[in-house]
Amino acid sequence: MKFVAVLRKSFVNYRANLVLLLPPVIINLVTFVVLGYYFLPFVLNSMRTPSDISQLGAMLGATVASEILLAVLGLIGLVGQTFMTAKVVMEGKTRLGDWWVGLRRYFWRILGVSAVYFGVVIGVSFIGVFAYIFLVVVPAVVTNPTAFQPTPVPQFGSQPIFLLGTTVLSSVGWLVFYTLLAPTVIGDKRVGASIVLGLGAVRKSGRTFLAFLLLFLALSLIQTTISLGGLSIPNLLSNPSFMSLSTPTHLLSAGLSTVLSPLWFLIAFRMYSEADSALTASVPARSSETNRRICTSCGTSIPSEAKFCTNCGVKQ
Repeated sequence: MKFVAVLRKSFVNYRANLVLLLPPVIINLVTFVVLGYYFLPFVLNSMRTPSDISQLGAMLGATVASEILLAVLGLIGLVGQTFMTAKVVMEGKTRLGDWWVGLRRYFWRILGVSAVYFGVVIGVSFIGVFAYIFLVVVPAVVTNPTAFQPTPVPQFGSQPIFLLGTTVLSSVGWLVFYTLLAPTVIGDKRVGASIVLGLGAVRKSGRTFLAFLLLFLALSLIQTTISLGGLSIPNLLSNPSFMSLSTPTHLLSAGLSTVLSPLWFLIAFRMYSEADSALTASVPARSSETNRRICTSCGTSIPSEAKFCTNCGVKQ
């Protein structure tokens, strides 16, 4: 099975380049401190005490500031992990200094791909919410206003079918997003070309992407189950500090997510690389236009700047 080969190569690359763990570890630690020490206690204390206009304004300001800060931190970590992963796929090795190289070369392109992707996701989400309101809520209220009772958010959010549905959609979304990032650094493509090539790789990968999705989904469900087991609103309200985020189950879930993050990038980037190689090999006339060459060992089409074959790993 092709996915097994992709997974095996990704594991080998991961073991040989444990430095890939540093971007998610560093960013998650900083995020933990920002949320736990500054933002979370402020918001939760505000929820427990009567609020006036000035307090609500301060809470809104803290929310906006923290969201901006977390978005910037997340983007910095994303750029580092993207470029370092591409170096592993193309050359077999990376180092921590590549994080800075990636920030200098690809920050704005990766920001552009992220903005387009998440803009589409947010737009689709708004359409879904409005569709639910106008197709379900409004007709129910109009038909029988006294009998209609909206489902409470915490109760609705804990329903198994809801959790499964959101986890499936989230899993598909993240895997597509990872694949969209690959052409930006592997092929040195611009934003539009990266999106087109990434979507093409997802479509061409077929069963490989489906197997990738099933693995990602299974582990995501495990993480969600672990996280929900130790994090609750009453516990947060009774202990508004960073300690409320450090329950064993929550830390286990966050740790599992951090450790697996480099593997997801490696699988997605290798999947893209192999799909792109297969596509290029099937259209020889375009090989000169795409800046590629042939591996001296297995004959696979690889990027011209690659020092190691993306298929067999032999040094060029």
